[in-house]
Amino acid sequence: MGRKPKIVPHIPGMLEQIADAIFAKDRIIYKRKRLSAKSIKMCKVLVLSLLFLLAPMSSQATEKFELFNDCKQIGLVVEALHEEESKKINLTREAIVNSVESRLRSARIYNENSYEEYLYVRVSVVGRSFSNEIQFNKSVLSYGEIGMATTWEEGRVGIHGRTGADFILSSLSKLIDKFLVEYFRVNQKYCK
Repeated sequence: MGRKPKIVPHIPGMLEQIADAIFAKDRIIYKRKRLSAKSIKMCKVLVLSLLFLLAPMSSQATEKFELFNDCKQIGLVVEALHEEESKKINLTREAIVNSVESRLRSARIYNENSYEEYLYVRVSVVGRSFSNEIQFNKSVLSYGEIGMATTWEEGRVGIHGRTGADFILSSLSKLIDKFLVEYFRVNQKYCK
């Protein structure tokens, strides 16, 4: 009977459990000889080191998949507003389009005719509450089929005051800033 593994909520403990599982504690036999405790400990250190080295690589690969596109220009799609609520605070779809389009143009990544890869923007207003959401969408190949998928997204919710439209556009601008920072970090080698 083996002992029950400890449940440890932090990463080092989890990695130690993985190493324990791989090496089955002190029951490792190599070339018909039982490994010493010192050898097992050295193997665990090696495995843990490899796991720590590989973890950032998988994170970088994910980020690259989410936003990488050879720094090609992208399109823009802005969802229509719920007119009744947005009229109360003088927020228009045109103001949202102008704000986002201006930021993308100044970053030199906007192409009004590109829908192969695009930024999707949704602004919702209900009473004094609002939400902003942006999504980066691009063509992906999955199981031999090409389709569009959201590969990166970010959003915010909040409460606006009397200057609702300005506050909401400012909040949206911060999201666009975050997107641009991440986009250029991932695509920096290809952007001139």
